[in-house]
Amino acid sequence: MKRFVCAIAVFFLLCAALAAGDFQEITVGWKAVFADTASRSLPSFEGALRVDYPLSISPADSGNKPFVWYSTTFSVDPALTDKLLMLYLGDERSMTRVYLNSCEIGSGGTDTPRFFVHTTSAMRFLVPSSALKEGGEENSLVIMQY
Repeated sequence: MKRFVCAIAVFFLLCAALAAGDFQEITVGWKAVFADTASRSLPSFEGALRVDYPLSISPADSGNKPFVWYSTTFSVDPALTDKLLMLYLGDERSMTRVYLNSCEIGSGGTDTPRFFVHTTSAMRFLVPSSALKEGGEENSLVIMQY
């Protein structure tokens, strides 16, 4: 019974967070680097390709490398301080892994070689307050996709 009550409480918290009108778009400063293999270590973004939002890379841009790492930095809008935050990526059709300040906060899909993505709903990740820098400090957001 306790699990059911906890699950309902989490559901209502998520609904409240989604219903809140406050949001912050992260649309500038994106860079990309490419790799032939998956890695759990974050790459260097020195000399990275600058990419526009919405993020879109062609096979020619990547040199036909299957893995792309996107990176940007952002500061949390003061209106969002002390609120439950969620990163919304939309309907992604790629295996995705998300890092905030070098801490993996979520993933979607299955890694290679058994690649699989279920796209019946958008990818959303709760942002742990322990991984987030507030008060105007820069946060690093990195997204790896296959």
